[in-house]
Amino acid sequence: GTHICTGPVRIIEAVTDKEKASIKQIEMEKISEIKKGMSTEVFERTGSESKQRKYFSIVGSERTLDIEVISVEQRDFLATRIALLVLDCQKNEDWLRTHYKEHPPKKKKRRKISKKPARRNVSRKPRSRSDSDESNTKPRRRKPRSDGDESSKN
Repeated sequence: GTHICTGPVRIIEAVTDKEKASIKQIEMEKISEIKKGMSTEVFERTGSESKQRKYFSIVGSERTLDIEVISVEQRDFLATRIALLVLDCQKNEDWLRTHYKEHPPKKKKRRKISKKPARRNVSRKPRSRSDSDESNTKPRRRKPRSDGDESSKN
């Protein structure tokens, strides 16, 4: 089956038997929920109150994977993405309802539309194409006089 794995070294770089044995895994089909914070026995026993917002747990029927990340934003991102991955793999509607009860989708804000017509500045005349073309041209520079300069002859 499909598993989620974690370990002290990058999983694809695990070479020795000791490194391979240190990899923890949980089957996708056995995951029952994703919990944020210090919500498991292990975190309550070994976790730090100051870091609790950086913890989340993948809870399964046989084991739990407790994970600490570097920021609250990363925890929220990973917990949500893993939950969506589990939902897709399990195709479990009960799990889906539980997830969305805890994380309802954000509602889009509606902008108020004014019933008054927009004001127009009537006194301003629209610019013609020739007016706008003239404003985009750069003024010409005068070339300095070289040999025929009247002020230098005196």
